[in-house]
Amino acid sequence: MKLAKNAAQLDGYLLQPWVAYWRLKMRLDEARPEEVEAFLRRKADTPLAQALRRDWLLTLGKRERWDLFLREL
Repeated sequence: MKLAKNAAQLDGYLLQPWVAYWRLKMRLDEARPEEVEAFLRRKADTPLAQALRRDWLLTLGKRERWDLFLREL
């Protein structure tokens, strides 16, 4: 995938966190909770964390993972 191939070239650039967000968002259905939680900790108090948390909660609800949903909410 082009995004994954070019992501390493963006290290240090202002928009690099958005690439990390999109890479994780595209595979939220398969992502491990620890991976999502780590991203949310790294980007705490940013619009990226808010957006990913919303997407993660939608995914958890769809998967009926209410334990994780309530913990994240």
